[in-house]
Amino acid sequence: ARAWAVSGYILLREIVMMPDGRIIDTANGNVSHTEGQGFAMLLAVANNDRPAFDKLWQWTDNTLRNKSNGLFYWRYNPVAPDPIADKNNASDGDTLIAWALLRAQKQWQDKRYAIASAITAALLKSTVVTFAGRQVMLPGVKGFNLNDHLNLNPSYFIFPAWRAFAERTHLTAWRTLQSDGQALLGQMGWGKSHLPSDWVALRADGKML
Repeated sequence: ARAWAVSGYILLREIVMMPDGRIIDTANGNVSHTEGQGFAMLLAVANNDRPAFDKLWQWTDNTLRNKSNGLFYWRYNPVAPDPIADKNNASDGDTLIAWALLRAQKQWQDKRYAIASAITAALLKSTVVTFAGRQVMLPGVKGFNLNDHLNLNPSYFIFPAWRAFAERTHLTAWRTLQSDGQALLGQMGWGKSHLPSDWVALRADGKML
């Protein structure tokens, strides 16, 4: 389950795994997201639960994979006429899925999980851009590069996963993404808490709003 503090109250959202490997958000119309699938896959590896991992991965791969770019459709709504109406991805979900597969391959020594390398390559190709002198990961392939600025979500900067990708691939792009992401985070503090907001606009001159 997840918990959020809202106006002094704690709200609980129950995240449930269905028999077919789909993670549902019971407080959000039983929809599924790549973020939930990726988190669950990481938990399955951490608990050495390979049957659960394989179910999670099979559903994700069969249902959400976008064969045109190697990433994953970010949202699945089981009651909609088109369960995958939005064909965009979410780079945090893609990152979590790839990271889980990478850890599964190392833990269980199964080459079927080596597809993690293809997913990380697709992330670099489709979501990582150089802008305002920094290398950044867009929240998704479409809709976040507005030419004069980028819309970024700092919660998508999953540094441990990027570090694992760098160690596995030896590509400097992942280390640059880490260092530039950390530098940007250092400039995103606002308000009394001096914390970044959910969404940040990075302008071409390097300033953020």
